[in-house]
Amino acid sequence: MVELGDLGILDKLFVLGAVAVLPNAAVAHRLNRHLTGFVIPDETVRRMEQSKDPRSTGIEIAAETMSELRKMTGVSGCLLAVMSDRAHVMTSHDEEVDVGRAVVSIAGVGGGDRRREAPVAEE
Repeated sequence: MVELGDLGILDKLFVLGAVAVLPNAAVAHRLNRHLTGFVIPDETVRRMEQSKDPRSTGIEIAAETMSELRKMTGVSGCLLAVMSDRAHVMTSHDEEVDVGRAVVSIAGVGGGDRRREAPVAEE
């Protein structure tokens, strides 16, 4: 990010961080094995494996990650993906909204608008 800032690129585009809310360790293992370029750190997988309530732990981890992204210079926002524990099945809309609200609330990012104005192209 520092390099992008030094090159002036961050003044010309918005960078979004992506955070997945994991329901359990099995999904973390599956994503690490099968999704190229997607890496879930070993420590995160361990926390999920050791948790008595993996869904809540996944929400906590996502909130922690979102909070860290918010502190990063150059990050303009965050894409929050609520993962299902069933292969190839999307979560229901209500479940996604509830989990998303929980993550945003715990991360303490609700209520403020940190967006900057988008650059306007000159004609």
